[in-house]
Amino acid sequence: MVRKFNYIYTPDENEDTCKTSFDFELVEEDDGEISISNLTIDGEKGCIGQNSIIPILVKNRKVVNISIDELKEAGCRRAVSCAQQLAKAIQNIIHEHS
Repeated sequence: MVRKFNYIYTPDENEDTCKTSFDFELVEEDDGEISISNLTIDGEKGCIGQNSIIPILVKNRKVVNISIDELKEAGCRRAVSCAQQLAKAIQNIIHEHS
């Protein structure tokens, strides 16, 4: 049976990042694999393009197939990039549902 659920990742207040939350709509398949059916990124500061392009890139992808190492490499003028925050969120999802 397919299970749909939400997961919200909020960056640590002490981190220098533009985004305030990553709101995932997730699907867990019968085999236990979790896919991202939708992602909304909130945060008006910084590169607003990230709020729209990142969700397109991860839509309908299994979280285990998203390269956390590559996301961690993506830099930003801020101390912590949107991609690095996404990597943390995906790591949390995998950890909490394994």
